[in-house]
Amino acid sequence: MSIKDIRTFIDWTKKGGASIQKRFNMFQQRKDEVDRQIAELQVYRECIEFKRNYYQKALEAGTEEVHHNNDGEAAKMPLGRLAKLRKLEE
Repeated sequence: MSIKDIRTFIDWTKKGGASIQKRFNMFQQRKDEVDRQIAELQVYRECIEFKRNYYQKALEAGTEEVHHNNDGEAAKMPLGRLAKLRKLEE
């Protein structure tokens, strides 16, 4: 939370019960943002794991050609999921 948000929260707590809904909403919004960040980080982790596995297999085979199919195309990283997450935000 930003300093501004913390100050706002403190001001609301001083108002007592009349601000409970505002305080709840503040923390619900913060939770939603953290959940979004976690989902994004999980996709980044999948991409890192994809590349780690890619290079591990290439090291074992002694070549990156092990990843190419008959058309000469390599498997794609799961970055498409990140684009989908960002679309959901809009």
